[in-house]
Amino acid sequence: LFRAHKDGGFEANGASLDIGSPLGGGDYGASYNVGLLFGNRAGAFARDNSTHLLRNANIGMNLPFGNGVDLTLGLFDTTVGYEVEASASNPNVMRSYGYLMEPRTHTGLLAATSLTDGLSVGFALINGFDSSDGEDTEGHADLGYVLGADFTLPDSLGFLGGSTLYVGYVDGSDEGQGGNTDDNTLLYIGASVNTPIEGLAIGIAYDDRQTETKGESADSVAVYATYSLSDDASISLRYDNVTVEAGGGEDSFDNLALTLDYSLWENVTTRFELGWESGVGAL
Repeated sequence: LFRAHKDGGFEANGASLDIGSPLGGGDYGASYNVGLLFGNRAGAFARDNSTHLLRNANIGMNLPFGNGVDLTLGLFDTTVGYEVEASASNPNVMRSYGYLMEPRTHTGLLAATSLTDGLSVGFALINGFDSSDGEDTEGHADLGYVLGADFTLPDSLGFLGGSTLYVGYVDGSDEGQGGNTDDNTLLYIGASVNTPIEGLAIGIAYDDRQTETKGESADSVAVYATYSLSDDASISLRYDNVTVEAGGGEDSFDNLALTLDYSLWENVTTRFELGWESGVGAL
């Protein structure tokens, strides 16, 4: 990501590099994936001052059981959340409060399978709650787990056909400050809903995170709306709210992001974004 700096000149804000192979066809097909982050993107992802980060390093295999079981072993992206690390893949550049609450990556074993047409489920055994910040890399994290179910509405439902609903749950503990163990859980519910208005799509995301050891909690709700103006341009609006309970008190913050997206030419996207928030930065 390159941008003009306020003091003049240009700034190389960060870069990513992904190397891998897709899952091979047939029984026992295999794959591998390695993902690296550089510059400010690494620090933002790890929540520290890192200038480089190993984001992904895993192998995959397809097992011929039932409708087929896809296994992923190693360091992989979390399966919960509406937004991802690459901002170009999100409706807005500014992050939602929910994204800040969610884990980014996990280290462990993930198994996913399709039960019926439109319904797939996944289960993972993981080290701790989140691997992206390095809290579970010293052997102090307890074994945790991730559950997920993804449902796609059938085409017979008219304009709602193809809309998706995902429910996920993460439970794990990491070593917190002072060597204390923080027990974390997160419930995520997300939906992408087609509308009868051509070019308009709606998204909804709900996150509820509990830190049991500290007695802290936070829940957020985000609503996304994206309208396609043409093949090359779209406009996206997101409103989200978070309520945080900590230290016997409660705070609530709001965030609004309006983004104009225009593709100058193939594989190059330009964005103009306006953001407003009532609380601390959600970047």
